[in-house]
Amino acid sequence: MANPILQARTAAKQAAHILPHLKPSMTILDVSCGPGTISLGLAEAVPNGKVIGIDLNPASIKHAQELAIESGSTNATFQVGSAEDLAAFPDASFDVVHEHQLLPYMPKPVEAIREWRRVLKPGGILSLRSCSFITTVPELPGLVAYFTHLPKILSRRGGDVNAGRKHATWLHEAGFDLKNARLDSVAWELSGAEGRMTFAAGAGDRLREPLLALGMATEKECDGIRDAWEEWKGMEEGRVIALDSAVLAWK
Repeated sequence: MANPILQARTAAKQAAHILPHLKPSMTILDVSCGPGTISLGLAEAVPNGKVIGIDLNPASIKHAQELAIESGSTNATFQVGSAEDLAAFPDASFDVVHEHQLLPYMPKPVEAIREWRRVLKPGGILSLRSCSFITTVPELPGLVAYFTHLPKILSRRGGDVNAGRKHATWLHEAGFDLKNARLDSVAWELSGAEGRMTFAAGAGDRLREPLLALGMATEKECDGIRDAWEEWKGMEEGRVIALDSAVLAWK
């Protein structure tokens, strides 16, 4: 089953910065597309074009394919593939390459961005959106532990939980001219009963496996994090507050 947080994402919300720049016949590559919810929204915006979504997780691709059939989409396809190795695609294949919250998990972000740039047509657009800051209200001890451990786990794997802060640097190093880029930030939050339920379901036990594997926490400590999310879910004042970097860069 796809992570509820991923399933709740839409192009209208998570890709709003690229939507005004899409034209009906564009071809789009959605890297690490997850369950395909954003991809299908992008496909609606390019009715005479096409969207190809790739993800390393076969279960996510299967979910995306099923969702495409269910929604009646005829111009979105999904396939298992690595966002870091686009050898299957020739140079200058796409009008747009879209990324959402993948860069925080990538050990070699500049190399990945350079590969995304390669498959863009001249004048094509790279669309990035990555976290720059995130917190919860109220800051229950178990949730403080969650957001303390998360950056450490990603760092151990070569990632950066606040990757959005480095977008401009990475784009420059990958060959983009920042004079041809639009740097922006987008604040968002999840609150209300439905929002809290969605985030708690996705975050609750998410860190247990890596924390135990890396020896960073005990089972009891992991239980405390899970229980904190359950407690927070029922708190009317509970909020997730975040700031993302949302960037467009033209090749």
